[in-house]
Amino acid sequence: MGVIDYFSAQLRKLGVRIELGKEATALEVLAERPDVVVVATGSVAVTGNISGADRPAVILAPDVISGKRETGARVVIVGGGQTGLETAELLALKGKQVTVLEMLSEVGSDMEFITKVFMIPRLLQLGIVMRPNLRVEAITEKGVQAAGELFPADTVVLSVGLRSKDGLAEALKGRVRDVYTIGDCVKPRKLLDAIHEGAQAARAI
Repeated sequence: MGVIDYFSAQLRKLGVRIELGKEATALEVLAERPDVVVVATGSVAVTGNISGADRPAVILAPDVISGKRETGARVVIVGGGQTGLETAELLALKGKQVTVLEMLSEVGSDMEFITKVFMIPRLLQLGIVMRPNLRVEAITEKGVQAAGELFPADTVVLSVGLRSKDGLAEALKGRVRDVYTIGDCVKPRKLLDAIHEGAQAARAI
């Protein structure tokens, strides 16, 4: 059972009311007259200051992972952190030709050691090309230009960072007795950080 399945089952057992497909605006939250609000609004992907990032063939890694967007046969992923590598694996398993470009000296620098040890060989077996030490100069109609080299692509996937979505928390401060922020809306990090902070908030309440 995955972590989402586990928590969903526990919430049903505890009788927690869940509302989906509804934006949690400040007005909607205040209408509930809460004493305490825990804000876990997460983060959004950013495009960075890359020339050509607004081209139609450029999409964001979270949209690929969620299935919201599809790619062409040849994919260049800009950003070789954990999210970029997970996206690469997903696409390679679908039969895509994938190249990962990373500006740091190694890919997966934000990954736990044991996860990286098992993942990198798996990516190589899938035929994924990983090129560290390459700073992207521009995205063109033909692909990605980096260090004077052109990497042809039908689709370019950006995995260059996240920005916290803290607008709701800011709007509620001073209007609700206690507001707790957890997870990526504080700072983009890992799932375990969000779970830990959620547990801490629950204990404080």
